[in-house]
Amino acid sequence: MGKISEETYLNELTHLIREKTGTNRFLSTKEISLIKKWYIEKIPLDELKKIIETEIKSFPISKRKKFSLLYIENRITKKKIAKEIKEITKDISQKNDKWKVFLEKNKFPLELMEIKDKEIDEELKDLEIEKRVVRYIWQNLPEKEKKRLQKETLEEIKRKFITENINLKKVLKSIIYRKIKKDYDFPE
Repeated sequence: MGKISEETYLNELTHLIREKTGTNRFLSTKEISLIKKWYIEKIPLDELKKIIETEIKSFPISKRKKFSLLYIENRITKKKIAKEIKEITKDISQKNDKWKVFLEKNKFPLELMEIKDKEIDEELKDLEIEKRVVRYIWQNLPEKEKKRLQKETLEEIKRKFITENINLKKVLKSIIYRKIKKDYDFPE
């Protein structure tokens, strides 16, 4: 919350409720607990004030004295969830932007970003795009370049590994994958 103390947070909301309902009422222990929970969750005071004021105004004047913060708890929770979803969507959008920039810079088709499989989790889509781009690069490399990469990789494997103890094909693929990522300066 920064500079506002929990007590100030509570007092400002209590004062607002008394002012807008036109009654000098005390908050219930549930309402006080709710305000403390919102304080801990760092829900901005100004945002809360707007929501409370809007909700109180929606009550007829004769029934405003019966207003309770418990009525708006769901609205606050939904708003908080919507904010979190917006942040997640923003992160996903930024990931897509980095791939779009990378593909355009290297003149690769943007279709490599299009993943239609609904089963793939958002976190794994980034890896799937990376895999597709590496595959595309490999498929479009000239044969001479492929042979050179394979030869370099085999030499590296012979220097660093005991070839009887590894699956040569998998290690070869893995190192070539890494080299392609390095050569084309893949986004992080």
